[in-house]
Amino acid sequence: MADPGRRPRDRRVLTIKPTEAVVTLILDVGRSRGLGDDLLPDFLGFGDQRLQIVYEADRVTDDDLRESIDESLRTLSGREDLDIRATERALIGTARVGQQQFARKVLANAAFSCVFCGLSTRASGLPSARMLIASHVKPWKQSSARERLDTQNGLAACPTHDAAFEAFFFSVNERGRVVRSAPLMRAIESDAGMRRNFDAPGLSGRLLLPEAGVAPGLSYTSWHLDQLVM
Repeated sequence: MADPGRRPRDRRVLTIKPTEAVVTLILDVGRSRGLGDDLLPDFLGFGDQRLQIVYEADRVTDDDLRESIDESLRTLSGREDLDIRATERALIGTARVGQQQFARKVLANAAFSCVFCGLSTRASGLPSARMLIASHVKPWKQSSARERLDTQNGLAACPTHDAAFEAFFFSVNERGRVVRSAPLMRAIESDAGMRRNFDAPGLSGRLLLPEAGVAPGLSYTSWHLDQLVM
């Protein structure tokens, strides 16, 4: 018989609602380890098109990541209590998640559109994978560990403009204006296809960022501009 003077035990259950940030982080980790929709479905629909874009976004390979963690592995190699191969896999997975988070933030900063031509498939509902790339302004291999994850070292671009930007055919100055190289200007004058893609309006005269978008850092654009093909 219950004691009338005793307060009943509070049996409420604490319910934790998964946030988008938590779910997308879990998906990022899983995708970085090769788990597809069949083994790790996005059952809450938080990923939708953004996840499709992000996983094709950053072209940093596992070999690149392995090279970047070599120093950490050398530091840990003398410890008998660690499985070095398992530690390497963990470090690569962590680095991969960092790059995917970088890509997600870069794409979101550009409202999931190419900053050079405005291409976006979000409104049309078309599949977005491979249509947008989160690219480093100062290339990943030339960047420090901090610079590799700095979203101000990133720009969202369609494959055509990403490839030309990566090849230093055009760049961006401190005011956000697009600067075309001399060889690209000659190609525009002589080739209709190049003209369609790299003259106005195919290539904007300045970065196309939303009102809340943050422009890339001056140190990165200055570095890139110095590499412009002349």
